[in-house]
Amino acid sequence: MSAIASDKIYLPSTKEQPVTAHGTIGKVVSVEDKVINDCTAVIKVHPNKANAYRERGSAYSDKGLQQKAIDDYSHAIKLEPKNFAFHEARGYIYLLQGLGEKAIADYNQAVKLTPNCYSRYWSRAIAYDYLDQDQKAIEDCNQAIRLEREQPFLYNFRAVLYLGLRNYEKALADCNKAISLIPHNQYKYEYAKLYNQRADVYRKMSNYSKALADCDKAIDCEPYVNSTFLTGTAAKCLKALKQIDDICTAYSTRGTIRLEQGQFERALEDLNRAIKLDPKCARSYAIRASIYGKLGLAQKAKDDINTARTLDSAQLAGP
Repeated sequence: MSAIASDKIYLPSTKEQPVTAHGTIGKVVSVEDKVINDCTAVIKVHPNKANAYRERGSAYSDKGLQQKAIDDYSHAIKLEPKNFAFHEARGYIYLLQGLGEKAIADYNQAVKLTPNCYSRYWSRAIAYDYLDQDQKAIEDCNQAIRLEREQPFLYNFRAVLYLGLRNYEKALADCNKAISLIPHNQYKYEYAKLYNQRADVYRKMSNYSKALADCDKAIDCEPYVNSTFLTGTAAKCLKALKQIDDICTAYSTRGTIRLEQGQFERALEDLNRAIKLDPKCARSYAIRASIYGKLGLAQKAKDDINTARTLDSAQLAGP
């Protein structure tokens, strides 16, 4: 992670707030726990208030208590079976749990209830992608785009699907469209993901010069991410925090291309930077191990391979 003039990020907390009494700061209670407590109190008085179950379910999900979240969403659906938001919320939790078919069933209901809303199709497309049903995912993306043609993330997601199917021309067209839809004077830090995606397409098409150019453009977004941490609101900081992974990916991709081109020292510089940004990215250590191998630094290569394996195992195990 990085910030301007520092390698640390000072992120305003959005997860905790103090409980006060008579002007005295008392025990710190998480936002999620406060929501759970407040909703539980409402439910005791109004046991048929569906939104209280939904809000408490969302808080349970944020705490990682997914089964409790599902139970609350299910109760909300029982009370209001025609509320699309309840089905979509439960579908998302099912997807987090790896229960793709159950997620699809909920998304089907959400689509049935609101057939003219593009985001219902996009949510279901993500579930289809999880189930490796790429064609169905593309069909849902197509419908979402028919309903809303100005959302760059729809084109970007469809580009990912086309890339998986090795339809590089369509993937490239969608990447170009996604990039064209973001105003050039706004949200500069959001560009990195789109440039990374197009760089990946160019790399698969063996157009390395254009792939490197897009990596450079993604990396150029880094100062905008950093400045957001210094001047942005908490919400913007959280949004920018997600872009750090995209910057890291840009360095890793550029390093990989330089590795393939025999530019080992420059590749090493890129991977060192990627790891400095995100020291828990297994992929970066694996790539750097290959670079060390090419440079004849066997022990360093071995150390990075072991680190990559350890991180990969930890990430697979989850929280």
